[in-house]
Amino acid sequence: RRARTAHETMVERAQIVVFHTVDQVRKAQASGLIFLFLSHQWLGWSEPDPDGAHYAAMCSAIKAVAEIMSFWARHGSSNMHVLGADGSFGPLDLSDEATLVSTLGVFQGELTCCRLGHPRAQPCDKEELVLPILGLLAHMYRDHLLALRSSDGLELSKTSMAAGAFDLIAPHLDVLFPKTFEWEYTPDGTQIVETSPLFGDLVEAVKYAVEVEMAAEDDPIFQRAAPIFEP
Repeated sequence: RRARTAHETMVERAQIVVFHTVDQVRKAQASGLIFLFLSHQWLGWSEPDPDGAHYAAMCSAIKAVAEIMSFWARHGSSNMHVLGADGSFGPLDLSDEATLVSTLGVFQGELTCCRLGHPRAQPCDKEELVLPILGLLAHMYRDHLLALRSSDGLELSKTSMAAGAFDLIAPHLDVLFPKTFEWEYTPDGTQIVETSPLFGDLVEAVKYAVEVEMAAEDDPIFQRAAPIFEP
């Protein structure tokens, strides 16, 4: 198989272009550049893609999506697409709950630290993801409320990706943002499993904070006692 150059080596060779701000990205897009985000999971312990499976899949995906991206660059699109293990490529259908959870359920799968058994009782990376994921949730919920409060809320909800995103996940918040998780670690070769807090009441706390932030001065929310949220 063809050897792939390490990221650090490409940085040293100045072969990687870094966009530090959103404004830089927007200017690059205006100049005609198209950005593709490709997410993958490590397939080996010491190498991310030992057999080149992900590399081949990424190349196939880019070729398949080229015409779609050309249309998107001119007209815009909120569609997501998925490349199957059999090489099939098509729109991602999140209408089925199982598909939605398996696709968006960051906290349902095992991370690398989980597979390694959290040696020396190290914290789980899931805990590190809580705050950034809550930030995304706050953004989606804020746009959702804007859509509801708009005089033309239906049209806004159609054009706002974040508003539509919250509508999609709203029935599954408890599954996508679990209150606890099972932390497994193996000190001295003995496996120990503990139920540890993850999101707790933070989802409801974020929603409440967004509602307060957006409320008018005479909103009844200020007449009620603030809820007590548990970790």
